[in-house]
Amino acid sequence: MKLLITGFAGFVSRHFLNLLSVQDESFEIIGIDRNIPGFGFNKYNNVTCKVIQTDLKDSDFIFEIIESFSPEYILHFAAASSVQYSWQHPAKSFLNNNAIFFALLDAVKRSGKNIRVLSTGSSDVYGNSANKNLILREDCIADPANPYAAGKASQEMIAKIYINSFGLDIIQTRSFTHFGAYQKDSFVLAKFAKELTLIKKGKKTSTLVTGNIDVVRDMTDVRDVVNAYYGLLKRGKSGEVYNVCSGQGRSLRSVIELMLQQLEISVDLQLDESLLRKGEILSIIGSNEKIYTLTKWKPEIVFEKAIADLLDYWNKHVS
Repeated sequence: MKLLITGFAGFVSRHFLNLLSVQDESFEIIGIDRNIPGFGFNKYNNVTCKVIQTDLKDSDFIFEIIESFSPEYILHFAAASSVQYSWQHPAKSFLNNNAIFFALLDAVKRSGKNIRVLSTGSSDVYGNSANKNLILREDCIADPANPYAAGKASQEMIAKIYINSFGLDIIQTRSFTHFGAYQKDSFVLAKFAKELTLIKKGKKTSTLVTGNIDVVRDMTDVRDVVNAYYGLLKRGKSGEVYNVCSGQGRSLRSVIELMLQQLEISVDLQLDESLLRKGEILSIIGSNEKIYTLTKWKPEIVFEKAIADLLDYWNKHVS
């Protein structure tokens, strides 16, 4: 199988390579990113990688890569994916992510090749719909409540145009909160795990600064998430959007309590009001019925095990 992966240096891509390495087939990959990966990308069994550092908005260069490599599949991970960053730089976040997506789809269209594109989106597109729907299904209205989500909703509309007008084979996900090893500590579960590990090691005072930790989110181990992506690459229906989620909601407070229990420590929780967002969605829980019906995918890693593995990762990576 020949794959082109955008956002190759990110943590999801790294887990996807781990998944490919245990499959019963071989894979030839070109990874493109604006950054050089901080990991050994040629250490995986059954996987041969070439990495190209480039501006992902350069459609002509991406077209040249597609012309010479002829991938069967494109896995589109590239994005500025931080909601916090999008609040700080709304125009930059929106324009960057959509320019990258336009550049990619335009290059595929110009190539005329039969390539399946899997574009990974976000549950954030549901936004205010979550206030009206306890469980979010793919037919719920997209009603974004932050700049990042607005950009992701736009990408869904862009994809629809390229599907209906140019016949591209595109599958999209609405991926809910996912976490695991190698994720940047600018994301909330990685941040909590890192800071609590530092407290456990006696390298930080026993105070954890948080925003609203009573919000409820649907959280899945990234190793399960990449399994979903692989199944959709193989069996997803073109033009469809799929939730990738556990179907179960957990408050951030309960996750912190679980981490404290596993680390056998206690802390003082300190609210930082600058981290609070007006109109923040209090509960976001998805249904995975659609993807399960098609591919039989559902999360397999027990949540407590996933958190233990996350803490173990930070135990090995903080000084």
